[in-house]
Amino acid sequence: MTVAGKLFACLMAFVCVGTVVAALGFLFGPFLGQLWRVGVETIEHGVEKLEAGIEKKLTKKD
Repeated sequence: MTVAGKLFACLMAFVCVGTVVAALGFLFGPFLGQLWRVGVETIEHGVEKLEAGIEKKLTKKD
């Protein structure tokens, strides 16, 4: 094995891994984006509920 052969193999492996990552992102990107959006909406809803509960308790003490 020559140095040039090792460099070529390294470069090809790098390109192949990049291609696989890009393909997976293209295939599963919309699904993961939807999961992210649903998760953020769920967290925001929970935060709003907690804030409402805290405000309710604070106004109840006054």
